[in-house]
Amino acid sequence: MFSRCLFLLYVVCYAYCYVAIDTSPLNFGMSSSFLTSNHAIDMRDGIRAGFLEANYRYGGVAGRQMILVDVEDEGNSSIALKNTKNLYQNSSIIGLMGYTQSQSLIYSAEEA
Repeated sequence: MFSRCLFLLYVVCYAYCYVAIDTSPLNFGMSSSFLTSNHAIDMRDGIRAGFLEANYRYGGVAGRQMILVDVEDEGNSSIALKNTKNLYQNSSIIGLMGYTQSQSLIYSAEEA
């Protein structure tokens, strides 16, 4: 399952790279509670491991390295919303992933 998700992510990023020919990294954002949630830590580490493998084995996506930008939200929906808006407004972030609390994700999606 994880390899299918990684492959799909790879295909999407590959298409994105051909639209915007660039060598800058592909930055993805994640807001979660890393201080209190082992699940969030495991998810972050899994995403980083997948990115590391894609970057090392395939040279990234069309020559662009994939990077995860993670920020702490302390399990607080309002902090998650603020983090999501900051990540969304950051022009170098092309996607958000790895939200571990559905309440924070739904609240962030509605507001962002």
